Order: sequence, then structure tokens, then C-alpha cells
Amino acid sequence: MATLVEVGYLLSLIGDATSLYFGDGDGHNIYKMALDGGEAVVLASDAGKPEHLAQDAEHIYWTGGSATNKVYKVAKSGGEVTVIAENEAEPAGIAVDSEFVYWANAGDGGVFKAPIAGGAKTLIHQGGSMAGLALRGSTLFSTDTSRNRSVNAHDLESDTTVVLALGQHFAWRIVAPEGQDVFWTNGGDYHFEGQVVAYRAP
Repeated sequence: MATLVEVGYLLSLIGDATSLYFGDGDGHNIYKMALDGGEAVVLASDAGKPEHLAQDAEHIYWTGGSATNKVYKVAKSGGEVTVIAENEAEPAGIAVDSEFVYWANAGDGGVFKAPIAGGAKTLIHQGGSMAGLALRGSTLFSTDTSRNRSVNAHDLESDTTVVLALGQHFAWRIVAPEGQDVFWTNGGDYHFEGQVVAYRAP
């Protein structure tokens, strides 16, 4: 084990073939660092509490949580930060495809999308307190920590939602690798220990 960097209060991590990108909840920064370590460069400041990150080939996307209630993007090479959405209700999970950015709001329970190039947001699903998002093909998976404590699959082509699981114990992060199961974490509560759950979804 090797410590590559020590900075702030790191909340999130994502990487590509050359670099790591991570969010600092104390300093409210997004950082970039080479995979083998070295200097951590600030890509974006005033980034809120960037607990959730997403990426495409050229940009990093994140939500600022209740600290800013905004959704952002910045080029991996650095430069001006773009605000994709503002006045959100504690935005949390985020995902991206070639056309849209998707995010989940813990505060008002909405799952939304907005064009990467800019434009108005659209409501995809109304839940209770949405947390994690994962995108696989045309299916957007989400977790809801209130109401029925559910895990959901939203078909973006047909605009329909299927509930995959109910009664989860604080379902939070979710990942959906291509050709694999869907996995999510249950944070646990006063009666249950934390879990990692696998679900065989089409």
C-alpha cells in the first residue's frame, strides 16, 4: 500500500487510463492526479461537497450536495467550470452518457436529466430521497433511501420505471457494470449491518 496524496477530506474518486480525479469536502475542490502519484492539481474550486462523480472522455461531472445545490462539469484538462443545473435539492448521485447528465436529488426525491450542451432539465422519476445512480445502456438505476427504501430501474427509451427491490436498509451507492449484475450498498441502520447486494438484472 502506498499513500499517493494527503489532502482535505476526500469524498469521492474516479479514474481513467492516465489520471485519478477526486473531490475534497473540506476545501470544496475537485483534484486531478497522475495514476502513479505526484502533485494533485485543482481542476475546480468552490465545488461544494463533491461526494458523487461521473466522467466521459473529456469532462468530469459532479454534484455539490447541499453545500451548493448545483450540478457541474469541468474539462479533464482544466479550464472554466460549467454549471449544468442550480437551485437543486441536495443533488447526490450522478451519471452521464453522450447526450445527457443525470442526477438524483436527496432533498426532493427527483431524478432529472439535462443536456450536456445546456438546456432545461427533465424529470425522469419522482421518489422520496434519491441517492445513487448508475447508467447501463438505456437503463438508469437508482436508489431511494426513504418511502419504500427501493432500488429502481428507469428505461430511458420507454420512460417507464420498474422497482427491483423494496425494504432495503439505506440503499446508497449503486454500480451496473456491462454484462454483470447490478450491485448496491445498504448502509445498515440500528438493527442491520451494512451489506453489498447483487441483483441479476437484464
